Amino acid sequence: MPPKKPTQKTRRILVSGDVMVDNHIYKGDRYQPGLDGKIGTYLQQTAGGASLLYDQFKAVLAYKPPEPKKPKETGDDVEEITLPHFDVDLGVYTDNLSSWPRSLHSFGVWSPHPHTRKDNEKKETWRLSAPLGYGEEIDEPFHAPPCKPLLGKSADILVLDDGGLTFRHKLPKNKASLTAWPTVLSKPTQESPEWTILKTASPLAQGDLWRAVVDKRIRESLIVITSIADVRREPVRISEGVSWERTALELVRELINSPSLEPLARCPHCIISFGCAGVLYVDRTGKEPSFRLIFDPAHLEGDWEATMDGSAIGYMSCLVTGIVNGLVAIVKDEDKVDRVGIGIVAGLEAGRAMLEDGHGFVEANTTPEPPWGAVASKIVTSIHSQLHPKKDQKKQFYSASVPIPNSDNAGSQQRHNWTILAGEPSTDDTDRLMVQPLVGIARRTALFGISELSRNPVQHTGKLITVDRGEIESIRIVQRAIRAYDRHDAGKKPLSIALFGAPGSGKSFTVKEIARSVLGKKAPILEFNLSQFSGNADLIGALHQVRDGALGPYTPVVFWDEFDSRNYDWLQYLLAPMQDGAFQEGPLTHPIGKCVFIFAGGTSCDFEHFGPSPGNTKAVSSFKLLKGPDFKSRIHNSLTVLGPNRAPAYDDVLDTWKDDPADICFPIRRALLVRSLLGLGDDDLLEMDDGMLTALLEINTYTHGVRSLENLLSAMKQSNDGGPYRRSNLPNTEVLAMHVDADKFIDLMERDLGFKRLADELAPHIHAYYTEQIKDKRPTAEYNKIFNDLPEEIKDDNRSAARRIPEVLAHAGLYVVKRAESENGKAAKLTDAVQTIIDTYIEEMAEAEHNGWMITRLSNGWRYGKTRINVDKIHHNLIPYSELDRETKDLDVNSVQNYKTILALENVNYTITNEKPS
Repeated sequence: MPPKKPTQKTRRILVSGDVMVDNHIYKGDRYQPGLDGKIGTYLQQTAGGASLLYDQFKAVLAYKPPEPKKPKETGDDVEEITLPHFDVDLGVYTDNLSSWPRSLHSFGVWSPHPHTRKDNEKKETWRLSAPLGYGEEIDEPFHAPPCKPLLGKSADILVLDDGGLTFRHKLPKNKASLTAWPTVLSKPTQESPEWTILKTASPLAQGDLWRAVVDKRIRESLIVITSIADVRREPVRISEGVSWERTALELVRELINSPSLEPLARCPHCIISFGCAGVLYVDRTGKEPSFRLIFDPAHLEGDWEATMDGSAIGYMSCLVTGIVNGLVAIVKDEDKVDRVGIGIVAGLEAGRAMLEDGHGFVEANTTPEPPWGAVASKIVTSIHSQLHPKKDQKKQFYSASVPIPNSDNAGSQQRHNWTILAGEPSTDDTDRLMVQPLVGIARRTALFGISELSRNPVQHTGKLITVDRGEIESIRIVQRAIRAYDRHDAGKKPLSIALFGAPGSGKSFTVKEIARSVLGKKAPILEFNLSQFSGNADLIGALHQVRDGALGPYTPVVFWDEFDSRNYDWLQYLLAPMQDGAFQEGPLTHPIGKCVFIFAGGTSCDFEHFGPSPGNTKAVSSFKLLKGPDFKSRIHNSLTVLGPNRAPAYDDVLDTWKDDPADICFPIRRALLVRSLLGLGDDDLLEMDDGMLTALLEINTYTHGVRSLENLLSAMKQSNDGGPYRRSNLPNTEVLAMHVDADKFIDLMERDLGFKRLADELAPHIHAYYTEQIKDKRPTAEYNKIFNDLPEEIKDDNRSAARRIPEVLAHAGLYVVKRAESENGKAAKLTDAVQTIIDTYIEEMAEAEHNGWMITRLSNGWRYGKTRINVDKIHHNLIPYSELDRETKDLDVNSVQNYKTILALENVNYTITNEKPS
C-alpha cells in the first residue's frame, strides 16, 4: 500500500497593503498602419503591489500538476505533487484604476527580447527595457475601502505589502487608508494570525504600520522581508558584487550595530533579498540568533539577471509567495523541515522563471500578461523537489552560516577572513578545524572536477577559475574598474592597475583572462618587459605602439612586466604617461589615448609592501628620488595573484616574507592547476596514484611556482602510456629536486605505508562488521561467514578495504597518524572537530569507499550485470555511487563510520586527525 498522505487544514490567507497602478507600454514595430505581420504597440493597466501578490497566490491555487510518472525499475518511490491547502482574499480595492492619484501610477516600456531556455531559444519574450518611474505627486487624497471579510473569520496568515506609500501611515490626509488595515492590527481582542508576513520598503522600520506589526501579539509570528537595495538606502555601508562573504559579513555587522537596521534584526524572522541571487535569513527563534546566507554559488548579486536582456518587476513578490507556500506545505516530518528555508529557495527559483518568461511570447494577436502560471508551477514543483529530493538532483542554491563579525570575540581576524569554502570559524583557539588547508575538497576536485566546488563561490574569469575569497574580490574590483573606464571614461589618461604575486604565480595569464572577460577577445593586449629595455628610447617606441592600438575600436591593455626592475629606475619615466596620458619625444608631446596600464612587479608580493622597508631610511630616500611614492599614488587599483604555493605574508618584525597560515585554499588552486595542465575536461576523471596526488597537493613549495608544477606534470604525461598516472611516471630524483623538496615529496607519497602494512590484521574486523550489517537483511548471503572461511579473493577485498582507509579519509581532509606513545594500547577517542568533519563529509567518503571497492573488483575480472552471480564474477553494484539505492549506500556510509572502531583496537596504535602530519 502507498504511504498515507499527511493531512493539513485549509489555511486562510489575507493579502493587504499598498496597491500601485502599473502602466505597461509594450513597444511594437508596426510603424505604419498598413504593415501586416508586425506587432502593434499596446498599453495595459494592471494593479501592482498587494494585488500582484494576490494574483500570484491565485495562480498557485489554479496550478494543475502533471500526472505522476510510474515507478521505474529501480523501485524508487514516486511522490505525487501535493498542492498547498489555502484560501486567499485581497483586502484592498482595485477597481477603476485609471482614476487613482497620479502618484500611485508607475510606468515602464516592455520590448521584445530573446528567450533564454533551449526549448524556446528561437522565440522572443516581453521584458522591461525602460522603467519610466512614477507619476507626479499632488495633494489628492486616496480613499481605500474597508478590508473585505475573509469568510467571516480571522486570517491564519496575514500578508502585508508595505511599499512605503499611504498604507503605512496614520496621517490625517490618509486616514481612509487605515480602513484597509486588517482588524487584527487595531483590535487587541482579536486572535492573532499564525504568521504575519510584512514585505516592506525604505525607509525601513518606520511608520504606524511597523509599530502595529511589532506589537507583542503579532511580533512572535512576524516575518519581515525587504531588499538589499532598500537596506542600502539607510545610513549603512554594504558592498555590492565583490564576494558573497564580504557582503554577508558587512550586512550582519550593520544589522547588529546600525540603529536604523537593528529593529529589523530584532524580529523573529528577517529576510533580506539579493534579487535572484540569494537572501540573508536572520532567525532569532533559537537561543542564539542565526544568520544564514542562502545563495547561488555561481552568481553574485545581480550577476544572474545580467545574463538576461531586459528586466522584470515582482522579484520580492515571488519571494513572499514562495515563503508563504513553504509555510502551508504538507510535510511528513515537521521537525525536520525548514519551512521558511524551502519557501525562500522556491521564491528565488520563481523569480528567475518570471524573468525568463517575461510577459509572454511576442506574438501577433496575443495580449501580453505576467507569467504567474510559470511562477506558480516553479513554486509548487520547487517545494516538492526539496521535500522529496531525487538522485543526483541538481541544486541552484545552497546555505551557509554567517559568523558574527565582532572584534571583541576571540578569532575576530579569522571571522574577518571567513570564507564559505572553509565554514564558520570557531571562537575556541583550541579548535583548529578551520585553519587547516582544504586538502579534502582539493583531492575531490582534482579527481572529479570543478563540480565538487558547486556549493561554494567560484569565480570564472574566462579560463581562470578562482576559489580564494581575497582573489575573487580583487578580480571583481579590477573588472569593475576596467568596465567603468571602458564605458564611461573619456580616456584622457590611462587606467593604471598594479599586479603583484610571487614568481610563477601566473600574473600574465591572469591579466589576459581579466582583460578579455571585460573588453572582449578582440581587445589588443600589448606586452612589454621593462627589464629587457636598454633605455628610454625603447620605452618611447613601446608607447607609440600603445598609441596606435588606442586608435582602434577596442580599448587596449598594456602589460608592463617587471616595471620595478633596474632598482625602480623606470618609475620616473612612467609618471607622465600615467598622469597626463601623454609622453615626450624630443620637443613633441604625444597623447597616448584610451588604454589600460597593467604594471606587474617582481620585487614585492603585494601593493602595500611595494618599495623599501620603512626602517631602511637610505633606501626610502632613494625611492622618493626615483618617484616611487608618486608612482604609487597614481595607481587606481591593485591585484595580488595567488599561484600554487601558499600566499606570502609580510613579517614586519623580521622584515621578510613567509607563508601565510591563513591561506587554506592553496591545495584547491593546485588541484585546479593539475587538471588544467593535464588537459582534463570538466567531467573527466583523474586516474592517479593516491600517494602521488597527496604529494602534489600537500608539498610545501613548488620552487618556481606554476612553472615547476607544469614541468613535473609534463614529464609525467610524456612517460605515461595512457593509463592511470603512476609513481613511475615521475621524473628522476635529480629532476624532481629542481622543482620541489624531493625527499619531502617522496615522504608524502609513502606517508601511509606503515598503516597499510596492518591490512592483514584489520581485514577480519572489516569483514566482521560487514556480516553484522547484513545478518538480518541478507542471512543467506554467500559471504555471510567468518573471515577464515572466505575465498582468498574476498579476503583480499577486505585487505584492500583496510589499505584504502587513509585514502577515503583524505577525501574529507583527514589523516591516519600514529598515536602518541602514552596512548598506545588504549581505546582511541576522536576529537569533536574530527567527528564534525566525518559527519559533514560522510557521503563523500562513502562514495570514495564505493569507488575503491569497484576498482578492486574490476581489476579482478568482475563486471556489471543486473543480477549478481558470484561464480561468474557479475555484480549489480558495479555502478556509480549516485546510482546505488539508499540501502547499499548506507552499507558504505556505515563502513566509513566503522573506521573509528577499527582504529580504536588496542593493537592498532593509530588514530584519525584533521591536523596535517609534520
